[in-house]
Parts: sequence; C-alpha cells; structure tokens
Amino acid sequence: MKIKNLTEAGPEEKPLFWFPFNVGAWYSDRAIRLMKDFQRGWYISLMVESWQGRGTIPDDPAVLWKLAGAQSQEIFERDAKLVLSQFQQAELDGQPVLVHPEMAKTYIQQRRKYEQKCEAARISAEKRGRDRQSGESAAGEEVKPETAIIH
Repeated sequence: MKIKNLTEAGPEEKPLFWFPFNVGAWYSDRAIRLMKDFQRGWYISLMVESWQGRGTIPDDPAVLWKLAGAQSQEIFERDAKLVLSQFQQAELDGQPVLVHPEMAKTYIQQRRKYEQKCEAARISAEKRGRDRQSGESAAGEEVKPETAIIH
C-alpha cells in the first residue's frame, strides 16, 4: 500500500500532544489480551511513536526494537509478531513504513478538530477586534473606565 498524505496539514503544522485512548477497545482486542506483558509495553510504545508520525513508524527492524523499548533486536524479532500484527506495511514518500490504522484515522480526526478550533478562535478574535473598533468610533472617542457610569 502506498500512502501519499495522512493529513492535509503541511510540515509547519503544530504537533498534537495527546491522543484519545479507548480503554474498552484495548481490553476487548483479543490480540492485545494474548500479548505478554512486555509485548503490551512494546505495543503501547509503538502506538505512542506512531502518533508522533501521524499513525506511522519506520518499517526498519534496526530501529523498531529501539522504539519499542526491547532489550535487543534479536529478542524483539523473536517476540514481536503479535505486536506488529497491529500495523500494516506501506510506503510513504518512497520509504517503507508501518501504519497503525486506528492511530492514523484518529490523528486525522483530531487534527481536523484542532484546525476547526483554531479557525473558530481566529474568527472570534477578528470579530472582537471589529466590535471594539466600531464601539470606539460610534462613541466618537474611547470610553475610559474612570469616566464610565455604572448603574
């Protein structure tokens, strides 16, 4: 599978520092329940890493074991089958990557929500600025707090 763009955002985008974690989905996933404790640790580490990569991590065995926090590449390669089954192989900008489908989908959703909030804040700030300007010009001069009469 080739991936062109995981989000519409450009390289100047601000990172998303958190992701929603669905506890029910975690505990209902049989593959996760079948993982040994250290495999779950690897998996959550790779999920977090994939969040930083918009749902992707490098498909490089020499890097994966380190990102997962395994003791060695040999141990990781021996025990990572269940963990890596949660990812799909793909290509991004000519480089092999592993995609965590749920993290990629959630990243896009969260990015859109973030951008919508930023746009709403920008529009609100512009409106407040216009309202302040029209309030000052309508009165002819700015109202100073010490001269305002409060009823």
